[in-house]
Amino acid sequence: MIKVCKIRIYPNKTQAKLIYDTLGCCRYVKNQYIATNIEYYKDEGKFLSGYDFSKLLTKKKKNDEKYLWLKENYPNIKRENIYFICSTMLKPEVIIQ
Repeated sequence: MIKVCKIRIYPNKTQAKLIYDTLGCCRYVKNQYIATNIEYYKDEGKFLSGYDFSKLLTKKKKNDEKYLWLKENYPNIKRENIYFICSTMLKPEVIIQ
């Protein structure tokens, strides 16, 4: 038997902003990872690993001021998000349609 427990949180304004920023960062990283993998697959014929994408994202953060907002969130969240996406997309058909 599966039991369900509903939980509701009531964050204050600073906590809500942190949650919103973190989720936005994760969404951006996911979309960039998918777009980069599609381009890389078209050019090279293979997929970019999560580790290589993480290094690429770190270079972007250090060299381009446009990506400074990615530094504000926790780096572990971005890394965990990349590896989660990597583990869920094992088949090429998931990305290339």
